[in-house]
Order: sequence, then C-alpha cells, then structure tokens
Amino acid sequence: PSQAVKEDTAPAFTEVLAQPVTLVPAPAKTVATPAPKATQTKTTTAKKTTTTTTAKASTSSVPASQQWRVQVGAYGSKAAAQKEADKINKAGYKATVYSNPASKHVKVWVLGGADKASATKVANAMQKLGYKGSFAFPPSSAK
Repeated sequence: PSQAVKEDTAPAFTEVLAQPVTLVPAPAKTVATPAPKATQTKTTTAKKTTTTTTAKASTSSVPASQQWRVQVGAYGSKAAAQKEADKINKAGYKATVYSNPASKHVKVWVLGGADKASATKVANAMQKLGYKGSFAFPPSSAK
C-alpha cells in the first residue's frame, strides 16, 4: 500500500522571513541631570550635605561684607587676575578681583562663607583646583 503524503499547510520558512519587519527603537534611558554647581550651593550652614559641592560657599543670606574670604593668588596685572577669577567662576565659585592702589599686586578672592569652617573648606577646594597657596581670612568686621 502506498502511503499518502500529507501536504504541510504551514507557511514556508522563506515566506516568514520575506514579511516586512518594523524596527522599533528601544526607549531612551532617562538619566537625571544634576543641577549646575552654582545652584547646589544655597546653604550657609557648616553642616555637610549630600551634594558634591559642600565646599562651595553660599552668598544668599550673608552679605558679602560679612563673609570670610579665600585668597587664591596675587598677580602682577589685572588682566591675569581676571583670567584666573573667570576660571574660578566657571567652576561654580564666586571670585572677585581686588586691587589696592598701595599694592603692586592684584588679588583674586573667593567668597568663603559665614564662618571659618566654611572658608577652610573653600580654601581646600581651591587648592584642589591648583591654587596651592590659597588661604582663608575673616571679614574686616570680624574680631
């Protein structure tokens, strides 16, 4: 007796591959972007925070005239001092150029905060940025 051959009704393998395929891109991963460094420094307390910018001084609630300062350098020209102050400002600190007519040097100062501990942290941060001789000093009204 001859066996009857059943005809396979499933589509051929080549037919499945020949069908159009629509590629859907994977959903984009959302990564939290930290706020700019300057906005993470809104604190005047000496307490540590969880941000990486704890050494940056606040200028919001303590007037600049009552804040400690950190001297990062003394330069022979105002242009050289301004160049360094711009670098420090871009790093998220508040740097100013100070010149005294009685002195032949132009100084770069960074606001250090309301107390010695905050200013010391800023001085250490300035040293890490390459300003090795940085040091903190009190506001002129401090005794």
